[in-house]
Amino acid sequence: MSRTLEALGGDIFMTMMLAPFVVAARLPILMEAGSSLTASQELWLAGSEKAAAAVEGMIAYHGSMAVTAIRAGAAIGSGSFDPMRYADGHQRALGKAFRPISRRVRANARRLSRKVAG
Repeated sequence: MSRTLEALGGDIFMTMMLAPFVVAARLPILMEAGSSLTASQELWLAGSEKAAAAVEGMIAYHGSMAVTAIRAGAAIGSGSFDPMRYADGHQRALGKAFRPISRRVRANARRLSRKVAG
């Protein structure tokens, strides 16, 4: 297993472990969304974070795939193309796409754990 795949697996695992906590910590806040300014702000923050992470992930994925395609095209043009050298391009791209989501979930878990504890 490549290091990229191991890192991606670790990010996915950590996100899967923290996501239920983030949802559970946000539920009481979101239940008040119509009656409290803080809860309404939390609802807006939750939605905007998801949208931003999705856009960042898409940009990172497509940017990584474009770099892989350009490098592969240049290698084909020069006659030195080795398919195995570019085989993990999707894997790297998925890792880059998942990173913003994972970062946001970890940050939310830290922030919401302070609210729950405090």
